[in-house]
Amino acid sequence: MCGHEKYLKTTMHGLTSQYPDYCMLVIGANMGISKMTKEHLAIALTLELPVFVVFTKIDLAPINILQENLKIIAKIIKENCAKIPILMKENTDIEKITD
Repeated sequence: MCGHEKYLKTTMHGLTSQYPDYCMLVIGANMGISKMTKEHLAIALTLELPVFVVFTKIDLAPINILQENLKIIAKIIKENCAKIPILMKENTDIEKITD
């Protein structure tokens, strides 16, 4: 999804005309959860798209900021889509949930 507010129209067009299989929500760990992040997540959930979240720039974020951002996004997901987020750090974590 396009991150900037001025591209929201383009994002909506892509999501409603191309029928994507899933949505990847990319969050800069050092920037945090923005208004647009919440808006994009809400759009994906409204369209009933499976969502996975990727945190980038984890090497730039202080550990306390990263942990806080992980807590915030987990809380938002739990409250809005009745799913339990699973934190994945390595490839073996993916294998655990696909078996």
